[in-house]
Amino acid sequence: MTLFEPFEHVPWYPLVFPIFWGAFALFLVVIAGGTLVDRVTHRLQRVSRAARAIAAGDLGTRAPVEEEDEVGRLALSFNSMANSLDERVRQLTELHRGLHELTAALDRAEVARAASSLLGRATGAPSVQVAVLDATGEGLELLRRIDRRPLGL
Repeated sequence: MTLFEPFEHVPWYPLVFPIFWGAFALFLVVIAGGTLVDRVTHRLQRVSRAARAIAAGDLGTRAPVEEEDEVGRLALSFNSMANSLDERVRQLTELHRGLHELTAALDRAEVARAASSLLGRATGAPSVQVAVLDATGEGLELLRRIDRRPLGL
């Protein structure tokens, strides 16, 4: 006598093994699917973290490219975009620096002009010289001379 012999006369007995194996297969599918979903979700979260880091100003952040699937292609595209953005910001920073230097030079010229005029009027001197030094105080940036003497003297 076997363990299942008493149940052999029950009408649903022939369905026990297919139901058992079906439930076992479903269990395996759920475990494998959950593992796959978890893995893909984890990789997408890494791309998302990289996007948030770039949005916060860390332009050196890149998304890890682990495989050559859809998520890997997304990470490659993201990294390409981040490289382009980093290059554009670098170019704009250089342009800003150049504009700032130009503006500072124009401001110094205006200051020299105003100082020459003010000193000439205040002192009544026939000529005024104004020298503007660079930020270190070493190099002569601009020499402005205003002669207040009438022509021919």
